[in-house]
Amino acid sequence: RYRDYETAQWIPITWNQFSGTVRQAANAFVALGVEEQENIGIFSQNKPEWFYVDFGAFANRGVTIPFYATSSPAQAQYIINDAQIRYLFVGEQYQYDSAMGEGLPHNEVVEERTARASYDDLANILYTSGTTGEPKGVMLHHSCYLEQFHTHDERLTTMTDKDVSMNFLPLTHVFEKAWCYL
Repeated sequence: RYRDYETAQWIPITWNQFSGTVRQAANAFVALGVEEQENIGIFSQNKPEWFYVDFGAFANRGVTIPFYATSSPAQAQYIINDAQIRYLFVGEQYQYDSAMGEGLPHNEVVEERTARASYDDLANILYTSGTTGEPKGVMLHHSCYLEQFHTHDERLTTMTDKDVSMNFLPLTHVFEKAWCYL
């Protein structure tokens, strides 16, 4: 669920809706020319669209680079240059309205890329906030998250799909990101 601040309501998203939107985003990435293991920037506050970009990128073996929503223009420019980002998704633009992936016109390519995916693929490059100089990128592979999933499964034995978790950290923070993936 996410909070719609204009209507002051919590809006649910089903797993099927989530999966369908992720698949559309993945197809849109192919239409845009995103390559496997290419860096894709996300400069936004926490919101559902963040995860559509994240998982749409993962379906194409892409690498997401999250930015703090409060990053200065200079910090954002540094990360864009350092990570060689061609595509940057921002939180206040409705990139999905154009629906480049609607009808899944590139689903065959997405399926081929997904089939080649490996736990050794790079998942994210998380940059520090830059409070002690230029931001530094930490490379996290899918295997890093997988190991944490196994650890959480061993300890959180009563957790089900009925449990609710609320974001309290930005999705640029490794703890929040890993917890949300779980």
